Amino acid sequence: MNYMGYLKWVEQDWHDQLYPGEDVVDWIGLSGYGQSLHDDGRSDFGEIVDQTKSGTAWPGFYHWIAKEHPDKPMMLAEWGVFHQDKYPDHQASVFEAARHQMAHYPRLKAIVYFETPADHKKGRNSEVHHDEAALAAFRALMQSRFFKVRLE
Repeated sequence: MNYMGYLKWVEQDWHDQLYPGEDVVDWIGLSGYGQSLHDDGRSDFGEIVDQTKSGTAWPGFYHWIAKEHPDKPMMLAEWGVFHQDKYPDHQASVFEAARHQMAHYPRLKAIVYFETPADHKKGRNSEVHHDEAALAAFRALMQSRFFKVRLE
C-alpha cells in the first residue's frame, strides 16, 4: 500500500479508510518529497518521512504506521528532493541530513528515489546529478551503513 505523503491528503478524515486490510498489504509505503511546508528550501529527511503540521492531529507518517500497523515494514516508495535555483544547496543538505537521520527511523526498510528533470512550470528538478554537491551527498548517503545489507 502506498500513500501520498502530501499533508492535505494524509490529514483527511478518510485517510485510514483507504487501507484494504492486513491480509492484502505486505509493505506500507509513502511518496514524499523534499520541499518544506512553506516551500522555503529548509526541509530535511525527517520532514519527508514524518511530516506533521501544527494545529492538526496528524502524528506524521512514520508514527502513524508504527501505531496503526506495527508489524508492517515501511518504505519510502517514492521520494525526491527538488533542486531549485532559489535554494541551490537544498538537495545536498537533505541528502546529508538523511545520512544522519536514518538512525531515527529503524522501521524504514527501503527507499526508492524518484528522479525527474525540471518541472518547467515550477522550475524544479529532482535529478541527483543536477549539482555536484548534491550528487556527492547522494552517493555518500547510498554508501552509508543503512544500505549495507545482506539478503538471505
